[in-house]
Amino acid sequence: MPSMALSTFCLVALGMAVSSYATLIGAGGGFILMPLLLLLFPHDNPHELTAISLSCMLIYTFSTTAAYAKLKMVDFKSGLFFGAAALPGAVLGVVASGAVSREFFELLFAVFLIGLALFAAHTSRRESAPRKISLPSSRRGWNVRKTATAYGIVFEYDCNRLLAIPLFFALGFMTCCMGIGGSALMIPAFIYILNFPIFIATGTARFIAAILTFTATATHLGMGSFGHAALLRVVAIGIGMIIGARMGARFSVRIRRVWTFRSLAVVLALVGIRMVLAVL
Repeated sequence: MPSMALSTFCLVALGMAVSSYATLIGAGGGFILMPLLLLLFPHDNPHELTAISLSCMLIYTFSTTAAYAKLKMVDFKSGLFFGAAALPGAVLGVVASGAVSREFFELLFAVFLIGLALFAAHTSRRESAPRKISLPSSRRGWNVRKTATAYGIVFEYDCNRLLAIPLFFALGFMTCCMGIGGSALMIPAFIYILNFPIFIATGTARFIAAILTFTATATHLGMGSFGHAALLRVVAIGIGMIIGARMGARFSVRIRRVWTFRSLAVVLALVGIRMVLAVL
């Protein structure tokens, strides 16, 4: 019993640490939680670990989406459209995660982490630079959107829906195969490819991540991916993530985002290299 209580406490602390840091950088946290699960449970199969990670991200993304929705920073119409494009990829990603060996999964995930580390390092250099947002376009396939936030700020922007369909299908597959929520990938896609304002991009990405993690969790349940131990881990980590999100929100106004991105790049690169060496 004491060992179970201690392990439960450690999982709650893990959830708090992951979500508080994720909130600081404005990401979902799945790309932090999943490698930690791989390191903490070296003998578990990746299918069960991705199920745990996605279920925890479901809890986190629903709570954060509600906060963004309250501020009216979610483009629900675009989110439903892009989410529908991502759903088939999400289901295929869940199935694919159960069809690969642990060694191959870790190698793929390590390459993914190193690539994400390079992107985080690149983002840290662009963080303080002003970003130009193009004016709404009337080109074929582009959809003009207007979103008014709770602060009275009105954003008018356009996005290429034809490009978004294959893009979000691929993102749905990748995020659910890797066991992450997907916000860390969707937010830059919204900003740099689909021309969304950063505030609307963040809220809408969380909304789509909630759709994807719900779908992936339901698919995992249907496939019988959850054992008794896995469900206990989900509850413990999920509770920690809810608490940690509030802590991260308080500290986010005091810490420069550029340093959080740089530290993230270093950590992701080290973990990715360590996983590659372990597999090889």
